[in-house]
This record gives sequence, structure tokens and C-alpha cells, in this order.
Amino acid sequence: MSVAGFEVAPDADVATGVDPVMMQVVKNALDSVAEQMAVTLQYTAHSTVIREILDFATALIDPAGRLITQSTAAPIFVNAMGPTLRFVIEHAAPIAEWEEGDVYLVNDPYLGGSQHLPDLVLFRPIFYRGRLAGIAGCVAHHVDVGGAAPGSYLMTATEIYQEGLRIPPVKLFSRGRLVKDIQKMLFANIRLPELVWGDLEAQMAAMQVGERGLIEIFDRFGADTVGACIDALLDYSERLMRHGIRKIPNGRYRFADRLDDDGVSDTPVEITLELTVNDDSLVADFTGSAPQRNAPINCSLAMTTAVVHYALTAAIGADVPVNDGCFRPVTVVAPPATVINASPPAPVVGRMATVHRTCDVVIGALAQALPEDMPAAYYGMSTTTMLHGMDDNDNLAWVLFEIGVGGWGGAFARDGLDTTSAHVHNPANTPIEMIERLHPVVIDRYELRADSGGAGRHRGGLGLIRDVRLTHGRARFTALADRMKFGPYGLAGGQPGGATELILNPGTPAERRLPSKISGVALKAGDVLSIRTPGGGGFGAPDTRERAAVAADLALGKISAAAAKEIYRCDPDRAGES
Repeated sequence: MSVAGFEVAPDADVATGVDPVMMQVVKNALDSVAEQMAVTLQYTAHSTVIREILDFATALIDPAGRLITQSTAAPIFVNAMGPTLRFVIEHAAPIAEWEEGDVYLVNDPYLGGSQHLPDLVLFRPIFYRGRLAGIAGCVAHHVDVGGAAPGSYLMTATEIYQEGLRIPPVKLFSRGRLVKDIQKMLFANIRLPELVWGDLEAQMAAMQVGERGLIEIFDRFGADTVGACIDALLDYSERLMRHGIRKIPNGRYRFADRLDDDGVSDTPVEITLELTVNDDSLVADFTGSAPQRNAPINCSLAMTTAVVHYALTAAIGADVPVNDGCFRPVTVVAPPATVINASPPAPVVGRMATVHRTCDVVIGALAQALPEDMPAAYYGMSTTTMLHGMDDNDNLAWVLFEIGVGGWGGAFARDGLDTTSAHVHNPANTPIEMIERLHPVVIDRYELRADSGGAGRHRGGLGLIRDVRLTHGRARFTALADRMKFGPYGLAGGQPGGATELILNPGTPAERRLPSKISGVALKAGDVLSIRTPGGGGFGAPDTRERAAVAADLALGKISAAAAKEIYRCDPDRAGES
């Protein structure tokens, strides 16, 4: 049966004392508030990383720290703010001490924060008729939080102290009044304090929208009715998740993949997983994954857990409301002091490399259980690049932060999408016009990357080429990338996707190939950076691809004549013949 477009588990109509129609109405209202918060943040933020790339999330959480609803932003932020809030409540600020107008700030991954230092998390209590009724939460990536490198990305960091200002849970506002000492501390440690403060104000505006929206819902439907609907929604999400897990055959499924390196050493970083499905529950055991490194690719347990939740929900395919209930059937085992559950003082700013590879590993394990439902590996790393403009005194003048995506993996019934955000993140493309208006750069080239999609019966999607030229002044370049050595894997005989390339001044005598993780490369006016992202892995043997599909790829420039002949065993002059 179905309710309001949702696939409903057979036992989902068990009496809960809540009208299912009212539950759906309240759900839609709560979701709408979270999205209004997101829109407010996007359109009031100052930096392009929030306004254009959309590296943020907004949420409503109950006083116990249970996620109620979250905006449709980056999936990696799923279940991030709930554990963070629970840490704040349990270790720093008991919920009984929260007062109207308070705003708490935290970013330390080891003291309640769940991401890395540039992700500043804010919480604002929402009171209704004198009672704490909920909490508005907001996390956003900021252009700089201090540390040894501009933009707070140091790809040679060996401890978190080098990565920026660590903020334990503190009050930024108390009863509506700014705690000026905290603001002074921020300003003293951040290279672009006005820009960062403007983005923090945008986060605070978003939370005020959340406060007003939740109060309006209470006024409209009554606090008791809304509370009962929230409890029912959490249980409903749990039932849907368990119903979906039952569709996965019971068993143990193992998979492993690895990062090229950690940024400090060239040694690959392996992530291993044993996925155990037992009726309506699932255990993801990462025992055997690499020990944490004295390098910035370490990841927190909260992020590893978020990857597992994302991949499982995507594999199930049901429209499961994202709230605390859908996390209940899943257990994650991650030994401490490993790259997927780091302990202090391990650096973490490059944690997305491990996050993406963890996603590849979970998908690879699920592909063994659901071989016709899971795609080959996607591009497997958001190629994060930063240009830091320097003034005459070698101070930071501007920051261009970008995230380059690549191709999706081919699947049993389709080719992979070209150059589209996939899986654990959802960054948007920053318009070229916006980049060139705000920074002294020109985008010389922006196109699909031919032959980058892994060959297969269904080809992997293509990566992209983006050439950025510095027009005047000086700058430094930082990159967090991967998949240079080990391309995205194919499935069922499909070939790996094309590898990442970072090239300085391509096609000139000064051409220089850069490693995947690097900080502080000096640039002068006229220098060109060519950023080339990976394609997705292929699915199925390449020589079984339909000739018409090969011909279409040739005509569109997605593959070369050499690839058609040597990989697909197709005469390029006769590719269109049946």
C-alpha cells in the first residue's frame, strides 16, 4: 500500500494513535521550514562556497538531539548535526541551561563537531510558550578558519593544530546578546574575518527562520499534535528502512578499495568493509581499515556513519523521510584510531577523500548483494581546489574555492551521467561569470573530457576539463584530489574510469604535473591550471556495447576513434552500421 506517494511497509498502518494524514501534513510543514532555512542561508551568504556551491545544511532537531528534518543539501551532512548536538548537551551545555536567544557554536571534530574545522556548526533553541520545543541547527563551510595555510587546507598537515582554530562548544550569543570575546577570538585567528562573519550572520538568519517556522506549526496544529506526529514520523522512517533492508539477501558481503596516498606519504590508504545483512537490520564493520595517518585524510565516525546511511537509503530506493528513525536499524563498527574513526590529534581537513572512498566501498559491497541494482564506481572524489590571491604584503586577499565533479558509474541498464554530482555530496556548479567577476581569473576551457568514462556495455560518465588562468597578481594553489593512481572501478567486466589530472601550464615548456594533494603552489599572472576530473567506471564487457551507442559516442566526441577500435572492437568508419 502507499500513503502520499511513499512506499509503506506492510506493518506501517499499525495503530499509533496518530492520524496518518495529519502525520504527512506535519511532515511536509517541517520539511518546508528546513528548506526555507536553506534558501535564507543561500541568498544571504557572502562567500561563493555557500551561495553557489551550496556547501551547507539546515535542520530541525528535538531537545533530545533527534534529527526531525533536514534540508535537501549534501548527503554527507545527514545525521551530522544530531550527534553533534547530543555531544554539546551531554558534555558542554546541559539542555536545562539553554535560554531563549542563545546560539551555540562548535567546529572541533573531537569535541562535538562532526566534519572538519572549516565547517562551523550553530545551534539555536526554539521556545514555545516558555518550554524548549526544538532546536534549529545549521552547518556551513567557511573560506578560512586560520591555521598554517590560507583557506585552512594544508595537505601536508600532520596534526589538527596546523589546520585552524578549534572551537569547542561555546555560546556565540547569550540571551540574544553577542558574546564579544568569542567574536574577538574569531577575528584574531581568521584571515578574512568580515567574510566569515557575514556567512555566520547568514547562518543565524537561517536559524531565525527555522524558529519562526516551527512556532507557526505549533500554533497551527498544537504542540501535542506536532510532538505526537514527530514521534510517529521517526517510527515510520524506521519501518520503511527495515522493510527495505529485508529486500537485500541475508549474508556477508566484503569489499575493499583504497586512496592513492594520504598527502604526506605515497603509501595507499585501504578501506575494508564487511556488510552483514540479517533480516531487517544491517551491520557495517570496517575492521581492517588502515590506521589513522599523520596526514589530513582522516575521518570522524559521524561522517563514516553518514556514508553508510546514505548508501543504504539510496540502494533501498524507497522515499524514506530523513530523520533519526531511519538510522536505528543500522550499526556501524569502526575501530578507533583508524582513518574512518580518527582520534585526536589526527588532522582531518582532507576527510572528504576518505568519505568518498568509503562510499565506493559500501556501494561495492552492496553490488555483491544487488548486482543488477548497484552502479559501478562514480568519480570517487570531489576534486577540491583553492586559489588564494595574495596582496603585496603576502596577506590573503581573496579565495576561489571550487569543487569539481566527474562521471557516474555505468549500471546494469544505463550509461553513467556525465560530470554530475553523485552520492555523498551535492555541490552546484559555480557560474563562470560569477567567478570572473569576483576574482582575477579567466576560465579558458570548460568541457567534457573525452575517453574518461570507463568502457563497458554501459559506459561510465565523463569527467570534465577546466582550465583556469590567473590574469594578474599572485596566487597560491591548493588541491585535495584522488583517483590519480587507482581509477574508479568497473563492474561485471567494465573498465575503470579515467584518472584525475592536475596540470600547471599544460602544453607549454613550463608544463608541470601536480600530485593529488598539494598546498601552496605559487602562481603568477598568465599561469594556467588545468583541472581534469575522473570518469565513472564501466558496467559489463566493452565488446558487448551496442554499435549504435558507440557511433553516438563518436559523433558526440565522448570517445575517440582509437577507443572505438581498440577498446570497443568497432571500426570507427562503420560504427553506425547494425
